[in-house]
Amino acid sequence: MLATARRSLLAICFAALAAAPIHAIQLPGPDVPALLRINSVRTIFFGPNIAQVRHEQILISRGGGLFSLLGTGVPGSTLFIDVFRGLATKEELATLGRALVEAQVGVQGDCTSGQFGLGHIEITWYGRTGRQRTFRVVLHEESPPGTECPAAVVLLVSAIERFVGDAVSGFPQG
Repeated sequence: MLATARRSLLAICFAALAAAPIHAIQLPGPDVPALLRINSVRTIFFGPNIAQVRHEQILISRGGGLFSLLGTGVPGSTLFIDVFRGLATKEELATLGRALVEAQVGVQGDCTSGQFGLGHIEITWYGRTGRQRTFRVVLHEESPPGTECPAAVVLLVSAIERFVGDAVSGFPQG
């Protein structure tokens, strides 16, 4: 019964986050318009028989505010849900901005990478003038020939992960 309730809560949380307009979600920081939305489902292996499943939705505002809904667990079991908020420094936001420019997110298409586990990471970028671009990084052990992500996209995924960690670590949770 408890496992069913947790699964239902996770489904409700993810559905609410996915269905809610970006501007309706309260992000910390002075500037609420969205810069990025990241949806990822990954299985990360820590050894031959040790894996973790991660379902994550992240919203990053133009002012550096961050909201993250993270579900984690072992494959085939109940996911545990954590909610994180954060606020990046101007320097952290500038570093992420440089990574976005280098990855050419405004024209980037779907690609594959073997560097971040198995699953997918979907990145939606919101431009200042109403432009929007969504692309997916499909995660495989080995990328099929001709589908590999440009190095700048791999660096962008790493930059997003650093940004989230830095923004959350300096913000009181609770």
